[in-house]
Amino acid sequence: MLQDALYILRSLRRQPGFFAVAICTLTLGIASTTAVFSLFYQILLRTLPVPAPRELVVFHADNHDLPGGASSDNAETVFSYPMYRRLRDGAPHWQGIASRSSLTAQLSASGTAERAQVEVVSGNFFETLRMKAFAGRLLSTSDDAVRGASPVVVLSHGLFMRRFGAKNDVIGAKITLNGQPFDVIGVAPERFHGVLGGDSPDVYIPISMRHALNQDRDIDRPSSRWLTILGRLPENTTPQAAQAAIRPLFSSIVADHVQELKVTNPNARKRLESSQLVLNPAASGLNELKRQWEESLVVLLGMVGLLLLIACANLANLLLARGVNRAREIAVRVSLGATRGQILQLLLSETIVITVLGAALGAALAPALVDLLVRGISEDGGSGWVTAELSWPVLLFSTALACVSTLLAGLAPAWQISRPAAGNLSGRSPASAHARSRKFFVSAQVALSLVLLAVAGL
Repeated sequence: MLQDALYILRSLRRQPGFFAVAICTLTLGIASTTAVFSLFYQILLRTLPVPAPRELVVFHADNHDLPGGASSDNAETVFSYPMYRRLRDGAPHWQGIASRSSLTAQLSASGTAERAQVEVVSGNFFETLRMKAFAGRLLSTSDDAVRGASPVVVLSHGLFMRRFGAKNDVIGAKITLNGQPFDVIGVAPERFHGVLGGDSPDVYIPISMRHALNQDRDIDRPSSRWLTILGRLPENTTPQAAQAAIRPLFSSIVADHVQELKVTNPNARKRLESSQLVLNPAASGLNELKRQWEESLVVLLGMVGLLLLIACANLANLLLARGVNRAREIAVRVSLGATRGQILQLLLSETIVITVLGAALGAALAPALVDLLVRGISEDGGSGWVTAELSWPVLLFSTALACVSTLLAGLAPAWQISRPAAGNLSGRSPASAHARSRKFFVSAQVALSLVLLAVAGL
C-alpha cells in the first residue's frame, strides 16, 4: 500500500486538476460537517470542566409560586435564601448543596471602569463543584458566614487575562464593584465559564456581600425567590433515590413557608403544598444554550450530513470517470499478473490519499467555519462557552468522517473499475456499466442537492 500511495502522489503531480477538484469537494463536506458537529458537541454533549460532573443536579419544583417576587436568569426554579439554607443544612449526607444568582455591576480597577457580570454564590459553591483556583484561592464557607464581613472577590480567568494582564500581583489587590471595595483573593480555573450556559461571569462574590452592591438588603425573606440551587449527590446514590430522600424535607419547608406567608386560600395552600422537588441533571450546568440552539443544530447537522453525502457522490463519480481513462493501465496490470484484490487495493489507496488530504484540509478549515457560525448565531460569540478550537472528540469525529467518506466514495467505483479487464489492451472499458453507475451518482447528487437547497431556503 505504501508503494501504491507513492504512485498516487506521483499521479497527483501529473493530473493536478482532477486531484484538486476531488480534494476540494471532500474538504468542503468534511469541514462543514466537522464545524457543525463541534458546535453540537460543545453545546449539547460537553459537560462542565469539573470532577465527576454527572453527580451534579439542579433543584426544580413546579407550582412553586409562593406569595412575593421572583427573579431569575434561567429556566429553572428559583428559591428563597431561607429555603436554600434549610435544604443545605437538612441534608448533611449530600456532598454539597450550593446556590447562585447573577447581577451586573460597575467594576473599577486601575482607574478605569466597565460593566461586569457578577456571579453571587454561596460560600460552598466552588467546594461543591470540587474546583481548584488558577491562582490564589477560591471562596469558602467562612467567606459567607457573616453578612458584610468578607468583601472578597474571585476573578474569572478571562477577566484576569484581559484586564490584569495575567499578573499574579493582582492577588491581594483591591477592585470596586458599584463603589464598594473588594479584595481579590483568587482567579477561577481557565476553562470554567460559570454554570449558566452562554453567560460568562467576570467576578464571583459571596451571597453575604450581595447587599453591598445596592441590591435587596433583606435576603432572609421567604417571599423573595432569586437563587438557583445545585447539588452534588450523596456518594453511591442515584438521582432517583436522592430525590425520594429529600422530598419530605422540601415538603416540610414549603408547609412552613405557606404558614409564615399566611396563605389562607385553601386551593392555593393545597396547590403549593403539593409541589414536588425534582432533581434535574446538571452535568452540563444550566444549559440555556441547549434550549436556544438545539433545534437549529440538529437541522444544521442533518444538512451538512447531506452535503457530505453529495461530496462523496461527486467524488465517486469523478473516480468512475477517471476509471474510464485508466482501463488500458488496469488491463496491462492484469496481464502482468495483478489480481483483482491488488487492483482494488490500488484504487482504494487512491481514495484514501484523497480522503486524508481532504480531511486534513477540512480540519484546518473547520475552526474558521465554527467562528463564522458562532458569530452569525450569537452577538457575543457564545460568551466563551463555544470556541473555535477543535477538541479531541471533534477530531476523532473528523477522522471517522474520513473513514466513512472513503467507503462511501471509493468502494463502489473501485469495485466497478477492478472488474476483469485482462486482454482489454485497446483501452475500451465496460462503458455501459460505468455509464449506469455514473448516472446513478449524478441522480443521487441532484436529488440530495434539491433536498438540501429546500431545507436551506426554509
